[in-house]
Amino acid sequence: MLPPRPPRPPRCRLADARKTEAAAEADAIRSVNRALSEAQQAASYSGGAPRYVAGVGDALAAAGKRAEAHSIIDELVRSSKSGHVSPFYIAEVYSTLGERDQAFEGLEKAYQVRDDELIWILIDPSFDNIRSDPRYADLLRRMGLPQ
Repeated sequence: MLPPRPPRPPRCRLADARKTEAAAEADAIRSVNRALSEAQQAASYSGGAPRYVAGVGDALAAAGKRAEAHSIIDELVRSSKSGHVSPFYIAEVYSTLGERDQAFEGLEKAYQVRDDELIWILIDPSFDNIRSDPRYADLLRRMGLPQ
């Protein structure tokens, strides 16, 4: 029978942790890139429907491609001049970018026009980073939703 294996030295455990972190980061990058590709495909298939164009902006924002995400916002704003574009869609992209004030501006516009897209506010992960903001709780209260 072999003697029990001694514990790995701390520097080896640190190296193992770094490898695990690197693998997780690589998985996350692949996942974001796959989401971006799928969002672009959906926008193309939809003929550029604002819902799917906003999905591209959201994926770009999640991928850290801020300038491209802002280009999508600009495109949505231009489209809103000639047709209906939900302010909720624009708020999603701003929220994913971490631009809270602009996200709440879009959500407030959506609330004012009674935008039916607001039904997704409780479960849309785009808004995860603003849920702790008091303005989020205030909006939910005004909408009569659980806080």
